[in-house]
Amino acid sequence: KGIFAYENKNIEAIKEEIATVETLVIGAELVVSDNGIAICSAGPTRYAPSQGDIYKSNVLINQMKAMIAMLEVDDGKTEEYLITATEFEDKSEYSYGPPDIPFPSYEQYGEWLLTKNRGEEAIVQFDRSLENAQNRSKALHGKIKALTMLDRSEEANAIKEILSRFWNENLVASN
Repeated sequence: KGIFAYENKNIEAIKEEIATVETLVIGAELVVSDNGIAICSAGPTRYAPSQGDIYKSNVLINQMKAMIAMLEVDDGKTEEYLITATEFEDKSEYSYGPPDIPFPSYEQYGEWLLTKNRGEEAIVQFDRSLENAQNRSKALHGKIKALTMLDRSEEANAIKEILSRFWNENLVASN
């Protein structure tokens, strides 16, 4: 919902989504014990919140705050929130299957760095994302953009080849 609101430049909708997630975090913090497991009379359950859930929720909150700062063209706040999002993501466990965080904070930060012509720093963020999800298409595309920005076409072409083999077609020929 936050990404959709950002794409529509709807700051109020982003704020509403932040408030919703923050309320859920407050509730989760009340039931999570010091060892990171939810406390309830039946013991930990599959659907009870955990400390990891709280970290992931804080990733989303900071990503959405960064989106607001981007729309308000406040680069200092944007970067502050993006860094905080990556710090919470670093604390989170990576899970296999559908992602808990649909837009990894490293990629969001990397994409923003590209808009600021900070290619070297963007590569670091895309590489961090690739540590968690090897050959993730979005991170590889971001890295290609950063390498191209830095006139490192040989490295960019090597990544294009990986994508081409991975998808069994030349998806990046137009880049």
